[in-house]
Amino acid sequence: MNNPLVQLDPVLYIWTIVVFLILLGLLTKFAWRPLLAALDQRQASIRQSLDDAAKARQELERLQGESQRILGEARRESENIVARTRDDANRLRDELRQKAQQEAANIVKNAQKQIELETTRASSRSATRRSNCRLRLRPSCCSATSRRKTTNG
Repeated sequence: MNNPLVQLDPVLYIWTIVVFLILLGLLTKFAWRPLLAALDQRQASIRQSLDDAAKARQELERLQGESQRILGEARRESENIVARTRDDANRLRDELRQKAQQEAANIVKNAQKQIELETTRASSRSATRRSNCRLRLRPSCCSATSRRKTTNG
């Protein structure tokens, strides 16, 4: 066993332990701590992202609720507008119907007055014509009877 690598040397053990501890210290300072810091930073950013997502979800739920409320108000308002429009249309229809009935009644009344007037005119014309005819006929009748009386007598 003359191989120096296989021989047990206490100084070599001590140097190996010292080098290992120095390497461990260097790796801890320059590798392990930055690695842990990076992991902590990543964990914090993930936590922040989750918190932001939760806030965004709450905001979305709030906005959806508000949107539903606004849509409900809009529906109610549109229903009110439609109802008012129907009422206005019904009222206008009734007013127009009433005006049409009044106009029809006025037309009928005017027509009746016109008929009465024309009837009165026709009656007066007829009476005037009859009296004119009577006046025309009487003298001839009278003259004819007086002629008869003068010729007979």
